[in-house]
Amino acid sequence: MSGKRRIVFLSIFLTASLSLGPATAYFNEIAPETDPGEEHSEDVAHDEENNKEIEEQITHFLYFARNYEQAGDLSRAVENYKKVLQIDPKNYRTMNNIAALFIKMNLWEESLDYLQNSFKLKNNYVPTLINLGIVYAKKERTSEAESSLLKAISLEEENHAALFNIAVLYENQGAYDRAREYYQRLKILGKSEGVEGLRRLENK
Repeated sequence: MSGKRRIVFLSIFLTASLSLGPATAYFNEIAPETDPGEEHSEDVAHDEENNKEIEEQITHFLYFARNYEQAGDLSRAVENYKKVLQIDPKNYRTMNNIAALFIKMNLWEESLDYLQNSFKLKNNYVPTLINLGIVYAKKERTSEAESSLLKAISLEEENHAALFNIAVLYENQGAYDRAREYYQRLKILGKSEGVEGLRRLENK
């Protein structure tokens, strides 16, 4: 194995690891108790009776999607997220969640399709930007990966996942000064990944 680190991805559902094990993805945080009114797009019908039925359906499918994801049944989780999109085809959050699951399944092209659609609907949604950075990096489209991650950081300056992934991206490229900058920011935020990253770069 070469001396370069493979990019490691963070999830807000899973504890991040600096090991070279399987990558995880960055999800929009959806729990069963989440208000479904915050999880559908503005195009969903808003008359009272129809909206109540739609919200109940969305809540149902989100609940099962999340439970399947926690149980490790990613295919069924995807199926349930797709059912949300059948009801609410412009739900950019759900598109991102499907993409994040595809990242975990190493289905990069499928993930990219959903991320690009999510981005078209909401180009400042940070989880989508981070996942775009992850997929672009995996596909060795480093300029696009950098652009996506830097945009995420411009929107959320203290976003742990964005800072970590841009640091690792630069480290993989041998851009050690840039990597140090973002590991230092993580260290200031009290993140162990920042300390460990800076330690790795001491002699580089």
